[in-house]
Amino acid sequence: MSKRNGGPPVLTEFVVGETSFLSRGYATIKLTQDDEEKLLKLPIKSIGIMELQEELRKDEPRPPEKTVVIKAESPQGKILSLERDTPIISLDMSDPEYRRAAEEFRKDFMWRTVIMGLDMRFKDSDGKPITDPERIKEVLQASGITGHHLDQIIVDINRLTARREARADFLSGNALA
Repeated sequence: MSKRNGGPPVLTEFVVGETSFLSRGYATIKLTQDDEEKLLKLPIKSIGIMELQEELRKDEPRPPEKTVVIKAESPQGKILSLERDTPIISLDMSDPEYRRAAEEFRKDFMWRTVIMGLDMRFKDSDGKPITDPERIKEVLQASGITGHHLDQIIVDINRLTARREARADFLSGNALA
């Protein structure tokens, strides 16, 4: 690596085993015990969230299809310039089974992100390693981890490699604090 004009180093050579794009840091979560607030730092590492999304996408639930008729004189029919009533196939996003499956998919994605991003080993009460993601999820749930904690861990994992300027809302003029 070399430095140019006092800026960040420029990677000029990639050496297998020496060059790494892995980022490490900490997620900080708040705990309250005996009316006392405590902050706990959990070691985290960067993960390929886009890659994880692509891997999980093959299992993503799909809403059922249903046929609906759009009347030519309806607002939608007029927008589409229909001359006669026309049947179309649409996705039923309101289907209760689909909605339940989609929510489970979202939760699974959140859990897998957290488990992959936590840069720590898990052990049972006998000191034996726990490597199964479902078992790790059970252990974390039994420990009292909350949805808010999971959200914070995911935000911190994303921040490891995201540039804060890129996440600012430039249209409204609000930058991230």
